[in-house]
Amino acid sequence: MKRRLSLLLALCLAGCASPAADLQNTAVSTAEAETPSAETNEITSEYNNVSGSLKDADSWTAEVRCTYDMSHENTSVSRYYMDGIIAVQDLKQDPKAHLRQNYSSDGMDSSLSGWFYNDRLYITYNNVNYYDDMRINDVEDLMLVPLEPADIPEKDIGSISREMDGTNTLYKVILTDQAAEKWFTGHYDFYGVKDAEGFDVKQGIITQTFSPAGNIISEAAEFTSAIKIQGMDADVLYDSSCVYSSVGSTNIGLTDQVIAVTGEYQHYSEIDVDEISDYDTEADSAEADLIETLKKRLVYRLGYTVQADGTYLAEYNDGESYRFDFNNSLFIYLNHTSSYVYSWRGDTGGFGSTCNYDFASDTGSSTCTEETIGMIRNVRDFLKMELYYCGLSIDDLTSYTGGN
Repeated sequence: MKRRLSLLLALCLAGCASPAADLQNTAVSTAEAETPSAETNEITSEYNNVSGSLKDADSWTAEVRCTYDMSHENTSVSRYYMDGIIAVQDLKQDPKAHLRQNYSSDGMDSSLSGWFYNDRLYITYNNVNYYDDMRINDVEDLMLVPLEPADIPEKDIGSISREMDGTNTLYKVILTDQAAEKWFTGHYDFYGVKDAEGFDVKQGIITQTFSPAGNIISEAAEFTSAIKIQGMDADVLYDSSCVYSSVGSTNIGLTDQVIAVTGEYQHYSEIDVDEISDYDTEADSAEADLIETLKKRLVYRLGYTVQADGTYLAEYNDGESYRFDFNNSLFIYLNHTSSYVYSWRGDTGGFGSTCNYDFASDTGSSTCTEETIGMIRNVRDFLKMELYYCGLSIDDLTSYTGGN
């Protein structure tokens, strides 16, 4: 997972706060009763009339947190944690933003900060400065937690409760089973838990807090899922929170000094990784053959191991891996039981027998879905990042005419 995050953060290509404590008062389940009570109808109607959208706001600040905790039959636990803050202003005319994030994945820590203006994000990632061109929506996606509050229709509500917190109102929504899977896979899950074998969402809870004026103050989400990893049962607990402030009054503090400093940043593709590394010269030196250079640096820089079949493998977290098959010119990403393949010899990608995609013509087989094609594109970008860490590029690899 750490390399998937590195791609999202370094390339910018396309304890976590739990949901509010269990609400004791006015909780009535519409799933357990044949006919909702008058109180439940009142709460549901009141909730549906609250407008928590940020779409009309020209500026706001959001503090976000997220964790994935994965526990297995053997009691081992894998954890991914992220916290961050993003401030945006002038959204309707000339969007600007400032963001900061911290990540931890099984003990691997990293940090990111950035300034966005003139459709360009200037980034400092683990003390390396660079920029990439994008839209404000892409910047918001980098936060990895939905910034627009969930607008939950009545049909998705299994039960709802209401509690007052001073003058603010908290609504706790327990989603129906079908809605829980829909919201988790379509709105919250950036990691791709849904691709795992035996994926099943057990429960989904969304808690939102509103001001007396009906403005959103915070949203917390908690989803519990079950999957299988190498035949073993595993539980995945997803927690996220988003706390809003300074809606309509945020100023990110973009000064002339910040503009002058970020103006010195290079495009990420122009960064010479060799210049910012402290690799041993002899162990890391280039070979006469590009593939041999790549093999050498995969092992030395990125910790890949050579397998009995000659492939180069990097495993991280449980059930995720990258594999280079040089004999067949393939880069393979495995996420639990889902395997995506990219061929640098043909500039094509695939997902089993379900989908084959040609990058040159931007066409896929008739059974491809947009989601699958999007993931195949991501895998090609994962490869770009591995090559970047090795001081190489995708163009170097696709134009290679040697023996492998």
